[in-house]
Amino acid sequence: MPEQSPRTALLPHFLRRMQQERFDLLIQLHDSGEALNPMVAACGARQTAGFAEPGRYSGDPMLHVPLPRRGHEILRLLAVVDHLGIPRRGLHLDWPVRARDRAAAAELVPIGTPLACLHPGADLPSRRWGARHFAAVGDRLAREGFRIAILGTADERALCAQVAAHMREPAIDLAGRTDWWSLGAVVEASAVVVTNDGVLSHLASAVGTPSVVVGCGSDASRWAPLEPQRHVYLSQDLPCQADPHEGCRLPRCDCGGAIEPEQVGGAALRQARSRRQVHTRRADPPPHLLRQVLLQHAR
Repeated sequence: MPEQSPRTALLPHFLRRMQQERFDLLIQLHDSGEALNPMVAACGARQTAGFAEPGRYSGDPMLHVPLPRRGHEILRLLAVVDHLGIPRRGLHLDWPVRARDRAAAAELVPIGTPLACLHPGADLPSRRWGARHFAAVGDRLAREGFRIAILGTADERALCAQVAAHMREPAIDLAGRTDWWSLGAVVEASAVVVTNDGVLSHLASAVGTPSVVVGCGSDASRWAPLEPQRHVYLSQDLPCQADPHEGCRLPRCDCGGAIEPEQVGGAALRQARSRRQVHTRRADPPPHLLRQVLLQHAR
């Protein structure tokens, strides 16, 4: 798989553990399935479902469907749900934030005061908006009365420190200091998140926090949040030839540089001021619905 180098020595142990679980169903939602379907079948589940191209291997052909070539990622993935006959439950993302997560966040940031988060990281350097740009946006939000938190993983400590160093106003550097759950609580408590097009934009969407997403060479039609009023996606239409796993192939492409800090900062202020806390309780799915659907396919 292109995201990481394989560790083949661990594969037999992984497959043994998966087989010991005796799963009733494994659903494969990773792209076309050409790389993963044989491995998923080797995990020993009673049934497998997911994506598979015509003529390519899948454990249970009747429970697989070709991956749609166009459309938003959420809608593309729901093609499997539709194929299995499971009623859709909406287009929202779910991210549970628990009381202990909020307590952990309260030890890191001042909950109850206006908070704005910056996330300068991305897997590929070509997908990162400049550190100076993030710093300029942070300073503008700080001057408007917001406390600034800089979010990042332990591997992004140097990048987050760079943003903090460029800022004239104080900021709380949280790089490497959160797990996924406390991070979700910090984002939930924020008035706005300014981020590259990546996992933080999806996390903000899941917990209902407004965001401004800077798209650097990514496909907005596939990855931009589905609520444009709550999540502003800013990008510049340039002749970029970015590979989703390697970055831009043009020697002087500057997708992110085409987006000015003034534009992002203004959008962030508008999003923060329009924040409305709307929490909708998701009903639990009907019991045994998936079992009923699979039995119908089996017949």
